[in-house]
Amino acid sequence: MEGKIAMKNKKIAALAIAIVLTANMALPAFAAENTEQDAPKSTAYLVSYSQIEQIVLDNNLQVENNELTLDNLMEEDELKKQYERISDSIDQTSATLAAVIGNASATQDLKTVAAGTSAALAVLKTLFASQEDASEDTINLTELQIKQANNQLVKAAQSLFSTYHQLQYNLESLKNNRTALEDSVRAAQVRYQLGAGTAAAVEDAEASLATLNKNITDLQNQSLSIKYQMNQLLGHQYNDQIVFGKMPDPDIKYVETIQLQDDIAEAQKASYKIQITKLQRSILNEDTHQEKDKRKAKSNDIDAEIQKISASMATQLDTIKQQQAALALEQKNLDIAKRKWDQAVQQYELGVISSITLNQLKSNYLNQEIIVKTAKSTLFWNIESYRWLVKGLPAS
Repeated sequence: MEGKIAMKNKKIAALAIAIVLTANMALPAFAAENTEQDAPKSTAYLVSYSQIEQIVLDNNLQVENNELTLDNLMEEDELKKQYERISDSIDQTSATLAAVIGNASATQDLKTVAAGTSAALAVLKTLFASQEDASEDTINLTELQIKQANNQLVKAAQSLFSTYHQLQYNLESLKNNRTALEDSVRAAQVRYQLGAGTAAAVEDAEASLATLNKNITDLQNQSLSIKYQMNQLLGHQYNDQIVFGKMPDPDIKYVETIQLQDDIAEAQKASYKIQITKLQRSILNEDTHQEKDKRKAKSNDIDAEIQKISASMATQLDTIKQQQAALALEQKNLDIAKRKWDQAVQQYELGVISSITLNQLKSNYLNQEIIVKTAKSTLFWNIESYRWLVKGLPAS
């Protein structure tokens, strides 16, 4: 029986390790060949940021595997209860044997058998007790690892949502700049035809446009790759036609209510790494010098993680405040770009400026809009990352 229990514990531990490794795997590299136009057609669906967590927990295949692991843990827990029942039965039998041994009217042979049986039961009880402890430790450790892995999957999906929108903003910017570059190519060609320009100038302008078009294609490939990854995280077929909902605005009200020291204390308490390390330390005994050293090392790991969490939380909050200031500055720059664009429209209508100048000022304004959206998105995700720190996940 001891061999079977040890084997079951090993299987559960192996499953737990697989869960953690799967959740920590780096996301696949972006596709290099496909574009969004090449994607096979399949089911279309819309996902908003607020839906991501529940969809991942309900539909993700790795989460489903984690639930199967929990089922195994339930079986292990039932086995633990059986150990407890057997242990109680041993106690009752041992009490009866003790009465026999202490009975003056009992024969010596009976007392000898009773004493031998009692000794054997004592050894068996010790074995069951150790198996009960091992089973409970395994259950608690694996449950923590599963919770951590599931939350890491949720965070990964949320991060992809934010990254996708960042890519779309970059695409918008490149497409806005393409109009200005196309104007530059036409102007260089006209100057060359009139003898006022060189062939080299035309080639340079055309090369710049070709580079920009390549960058657009690269971003489209990356966007498609993110869609494939997101589909898998949400439990869909990889080629389902996912539509990303609007990027939420940063939660400034939440930032205004942050109490750093309170959040640090909560993050340290919720930290999966600290909880897991504490449990691993509790499993160790102090019977040998080696075991004592291992316990000390675990304690050092816990102290180091406590300090790391404090520093990460403070750094993350500083980053949020810096990005708030950066966003405010970019919004002012947007107001300036809008005013210049409005003036340019009037000047163009009066014949004061050329269409090339008009398009350049329009491009500047549109690009500044994108800069503001990007700043909002960056601030939003850093606030979300702070929240995940409070929930017990590491910054990375």
